[in-house]
Amino acid sequence: MVRHGVVAAAAAFALLAATPKASFDLAQLAVGTKAPIAVHSRPLVIVAFASWCVGCLDEMPRIVQAYERFKDRADFLGVDYLDNPSAGEAVVTKYHIPFPVVQLYPNAEAPPPMDPNASEPNDSIHIAGVPPEALLQLLPPMAKSGMDPATIAKLKDIGTYCASASASACTTYATARGVSFTAANALNVTHAVNAPSKTAGLPHLYVIDANDIVRADVAGYNSGEDAIVTELAKLGIR
Repeated sequence: MVRHGVVAAAAAFALLAATPKASFDLAQLAVGTKAPIAVHSRPLVIVAFASWCVGCLDEMPRIVQAYERFKDRADFLGVDYLDNPSAGEAVVTKYHIPFPVVQLYPNAEAPPPMDPNASEPNDSIHIAGVPPEALLQLLPPMAKSGMDPATIAKLKDIGTYCASASASACTTYATARGVSFTAANALNVTHAVNAPSKTAGLPHLYVIDANDIVRADVAGYNSGEDAIVTELAKLGIR
């Protein structure tokens, strides 16, 4: 069994006793339809993530716990999506991901690998709809709104760095400090190898039942709900 490693798609599917029926892509997984993967006798949980996705990393320990709980009744497959391949490997190492992981659409614009030994930030700040390069201009009204000085200082540091850094370097710098930007600074995927015309939002969870039918398509991260537990329960797996 392959553990703690990113493997080629064909090898991972072989490990799962799963055979692609067509070119595998997340966009092909639609609830209620036949999946392009033959999962045979057990449900398959597909977890799509990337090293630059803060929500993905927040969720990863819970995903590993779910694997340990359900591994005798369901198969798991990780999909490192639109990511720097070395960075994806670093995620697998850092979080000790015990199930096979495949890489789809390697992205030359994605940030470089994280430090597998780095500690997690004590808190996370999620900023939506604000380009990192505009952060400095928005700090004065944020300060007037009563945001605490330590957070303002952190955002000022990141804003100063991002004002002259590339999008990838900015994302890496901010992520290491517990800050994520959504929507406004979505990574440029035009340099991804054979980039899909339609991309899947991250983090993303899919569940395929033992009859190869897609039963769940869950996008986003909800700290108050364990989607894997919820969706497998619907299949009678508890």
